[in-house]
Amino acid sequence: MKTDLNKFNEAVLSFLNHRKEEAFSKVIEHGKELVLGFARSWKAQGMTMLEKTREIWCEIFLILIEEIDLSRINHVGGLASYLSLRLRRLTRPKESKAVPFGLSEDLPDTGRLHVTPLRLDTVKKLVNCVRCNLAGNAQGRTGLLEFAFLHVSPELRKVSNFLATLSGDDPLKLLESDKKRHQAFNHSLRRIFNDQVGEDWREVSDWSFGERSHLAWSIIEFSIPEKFEFGSEMASFFDQWRDSADPFQKSNSVYLENIQKALHSLERLYPKRTFLAMEEAVEYGSGIQSDIIESLICIEAKKEKIVREPENSYSSSNLPLSDNDSEFYEIATEEVKKWLLNLLKERDKSDESASR
Repeated sequence: MKTDLNKFNEAVLSFLNHRKEEAFSKVIEHGKELVLGFARSWKAQGMTMLEKTREIWCEIFLILIEEIDLSRINHVGGLASYLSLRLRRLTRPKESKAVPFGLSEDLPDTGRLHVTPLRLDTVKKLVNCVRCNLAGNAQGRTGLLEFAFLHVSPELRKVSNFLATLSGDDPLKLLESDKKRHQAFNHSLRRIFNDQVGEDWREVSDWSFGERSHLAWSIIEFSIPEKFEFGSEMASFFDQWRDSADPFQKSNSVYLENIQKALHSLERLYPKRTFLAMEEAVEYGSGIQSDIIESLICIEAKKEKIVREPENSYSSSNLPLSDNDSEFYEIATEEVKKWLLNLLKERDKSDESASR
C-alpha cells in the first residue's frame, strides 16, 4: 500500500506541474485503491458505487485545481494524507451529529460533473466574501460567534451557550444578543455578495447537490494557505474540534484563545473593506433569511440529523475489490476524464482571454 501511495503522490505532483490528460490519467490509475476504499465506506443513501466513485474523483481534482499551491508543499508524501482527510469529511464516517449547513446523507451529493470554470470562479468569490466578512469582525463578539458557527458546528444556540460559559455571561441574555449579531452578519454578507459577485450568486440554489456540497466544504474547510498562516498545530486543532461528536461539550479557555488567534490570522490574509461595516441589528426572525449560506446550500435550509452505524462497520477499505467494483471504477473514471479534460480546456481559454 505504501508503494502505491508513493506512486499516487508522485502522479499528483506531476499533475500539479503539468495539468494534462496524461498526467491526470496517472493520478486516476494510482489512486484506484484509495478512492474505492472511500467509495465503499460512503454510506450515502440513494448513491450507487459508480456515483460515489465519480463524485470522489471529481472532488479530488477540484481540490487539486483550486487549493493546492506547489510553493506551499513541503513534503510530497503529505498529498495523499491531505486528500484523505478531506475525503473522510466528504463521506462523513462519524457518529450522529449535526451536519454542516443541512448537508444530509439522505440527499445524494451528486452533480460535480456539472462544475464549470465559471462556477468554480463563483465558489472562489463566495468563499472570499465569507472570509472577508469574518475577518472584518475579528475584533468583536460577532467574529467569535460566526467562526464557531461556520467552522465548527452550525448550531447557533450551542455556540452561544459555549461562548457564554467561557466568558461567564448569562446564556439566555447572550443568546438574544447573539441572534441579532448573527442576523446582522448575514445582512452584511448579503451586501458583500451583491457587491462582489452580483445578483448571480442566488443561482447557486439551482446547482446540483454535489456542486453545493463542494461549495459548503470550501467554506467550512480552511484552505492550505489559511492553514499555513495558522500553523500546523492550530490547523490540526480545528480539524479535530470539528470532527468531535459533541464539539461544545467541553469548555476550556484554549478554545477561545485559538479562535481569537485564527481570526487575527484571517485579518492578515483578508484586507478590511469599507463595506464590512455592520448594519444595525434587526429583530431576529423578522422574515429575512437568517442563514444566507444555508439557504444556498440546502434546499429547505433545515439542519438534519444523520444516524450512522458503528464506525467499525466502515472498515471495508482492506477488503479485496470485486469485479463489479472494478467495472464501476472504469466507467466512472472515463466520465471523470472527459469532464476534467473539458474543464481544463475551458479554463485555459478563459485565462487566455483574461490575459489579453
